Amino acid sequence: MAGITRDNVFKPNRSKTEAKAEAVSRTAMGIVEQEAKSRAAKMARLREARLARDAAEPGEPSEPSDVKRRVAAPRVRTGRGRGAREAG
Repeated sequence: MAGITRDNVFKPNRSKTEAKAEAVSRTAMGIVEQEAKSRAAKMARLREARLARDAAEPGEPSEPSDVKRRVAAPRVRTGRGRGAREAG
């Protein structure tokens, strides 16, 4: 027989706050999982549609373009803090 301790004999009582937090967490995780499943289904549906479209077209299949993204210019600091008034 396994050793008897207070942890495996008595259930720990959760406070009302902990119970509420767990319920909210469980609900949020369910929503996140549902959104992930719907997103995966949508991606699969769109992938099938793209493959069907590419198979029907006589041209070359579409590939991601090699367009380079523009990098934003570095911001110039003026030395004025937030809410500073201009002396004019």
